[in-house]
Amino acid sequence: MTIAAFILILLSALLHVTWNLVVKASRTGFVSYGVMGIPNVFLWAAGIFCVTPVAILQLPWPFWASALCAVTADALYGLALFSAYKRMDMSIAYPIMRSLPILFTMIITSCLHLGSALSVRAMAGMVIVFLGCVLMPQAKFSGIKWSDYVNRNMFMVLLIALGTTFYTIFDSQALKVLGGTAAAQGVSAPMLSLTYYGVRAVLLNAEIWGIVALTPSFRATVPECLRKHGWKLMGAGLCASGTYILVLIAMNFVTNVSYVQVFRQMALPFSVFAAVLFLKEKATWPKFVGVSLILLGLILTALPGNASPVSAPPQVKSLEVTEEMLWEESVHSVNGEVLK
Repeated sequence: MTIAAFILILLSALLHVTWNLVVKASRTGFVSYGVMGIPNVFLWAAGIFCVTPVAILQLPWPFWASALCAVTADALYGLALFSAYKRMDMSIAYPIMRSLPILFTMIITSCLHLGSALSVRAMAGMVIVFLGCVLMPQAKFSGIKWSDYVNRNMFMVLLIALGTTFYTIFDSQALKVLGGTAAAQGVSAPMLSLTYYGVRAVLLNAEIWGIVALTPSFRATVPECLRKHGWKLMGAGLCASGTYILVLIAMNFVTNVSYVQVFRQMALPFSVFAAVLFLKEKATWPKFVGVSLILLGLILTALPGNASPVSAPPQVKSLEVTEEMLWEESVHSVNGEVLK
């Protein structure tokens, strides 16, 4: 893994924990997800549409299909997230909802042959990360019961994990389609990522506010949410947008999107410490052991040799998108660089 890649994911993890802390402390509902997106539309989307060299309206239908699937999964994620945070501690919900997508993404990408094949060591590392995440919410080792994971709250967490899994996969596919179009030739990878995020921000917020408009209980909470938490949530929205923009940029340097899911779990130790420090939640030995397992799994996944080296082609001569396609100015030789 390159230093630049590590810094991107580390910053993304810190921003992700920050906006989750704000949302949890605010104890607000799904309307907050729409309020969070207000500055994104104006600051990111409007600005990007003015400066991007990509002819957005001329992009092919596979791009739009992938983008729409991604924002639909993201909306599902938001609905489940705000429901879970109303009923659960952050130190319980956060580790599980961030760990399940590791296995989900690994299984789906392997079955559908999306990206390079994962090595046995990389898969073992991902499983260890998953086990550590599952262990962290427990109060004590002797009290671990499956019934703790089979209830309504865990169903919400499962929906969060599924939403995360599918928006990650569809975002990755949308970026690949975008990078393979004639309109993207000669455009740097970071600019393509920012362009996609602008499109994504508009689509996501249109979908969220559409859900709010069609749901009377959501509509009724809009004035109070804006009055009591508006500025705070908009600040959290900027953190959230920064989080995923860094993720999208890092996607240019990975050969399998499962690596993205694993390295985003660097947020987990930060989230536990932040929840204990700022939200006054309890610190337990299972949480500390779980953090140690997560770090071990990350190390195993990051070791060189977990993916075959891939070189970026100097020029894309066909509009066909292949799994090995990397954009101009992306990576020269990634040697299993586990960027996300």
